[in-house]
Amino acid sequence: MSQEISSMRTIFYKFVEPLVGVLIIVPLLFGGFFPSDIPITIKFIFIAAGIGSTIAMLIFSWPLKKVTLEGETLLVSDYFQDTMVPISNINVVEESHAFQRRRIILHLKEPCQFGKRIIFIPKPKFDSSILEGYVAAKPLNVVNKRKPLPEALQAYWPYLIGVAVFPTLVTIGTEVYKLPFDYFVVPLFVFSILAAWPCFSGKASYAFWIVAMICFMVGGVFAALLTYILNPVTG
Repeated sequence: MSQEISSMRTIFYKFVEPLVGVLIIVPLLFGGFFPSDIPITIKFIFIAAGIGSTIAMLIFSWPLKKVTLEGETLLVSDYFQDTMVPISNINVVEESHAFQRRRIILHLKEPCQFGKRIIFIPKPKFDSSILEGYVAAKPLNVVNKRKPLPEALQAYWPYLIGVAVFPTLVTIGTEVYKLPFDYFVVPLFVFSILAAWPCFSGKASYAFWIVAMICFMVGGVFAALLTYILNPVTG
């Protein structure tokens, strides 16, 4: 007898929410929502908020799977392909509450088609104890854990350089060299994805992305100050 243990809203969390974020951020990036005379610092604030929320949704939602319990086997799907995972292959069942949503992370002994972890949002009344009889009673290997923020910053701080200096690069480019903001759209995407990669790859805690956003905001404040300095010179 089959029993779907992942939330019925998984397809919404995985595809619809990120799509809505993209539909919001694209007009922001290309200036569709901004009057022509709006200060570039204000653009930074809206763009940072849009990119930050969209990437956060992608980090959270893209790994999600649809999981169905079929006897002593799990049918796991990412809506493009399916794979069967014996429950006996589960090493550790981990729970987290990232972004205020309960998530179940199944760490496997041997990798399946989707890797060594299966992540899903369970149904509200799902009890992970139904899997306990098949799960090894030993602590999770440290290698599989996300690094806490201090360790993540020590290991991945170079990933933050791009988002920190980007506002200053834009300010110099637009104020000194009179380049249109559209020239900086691709670098913005690249720097944002780079800063999010430690979280997206499961190596750093989600707090790392919050620090990345703070770096972007601090860079924006510095860029605003630089604008006031450059305006009398370039004006």
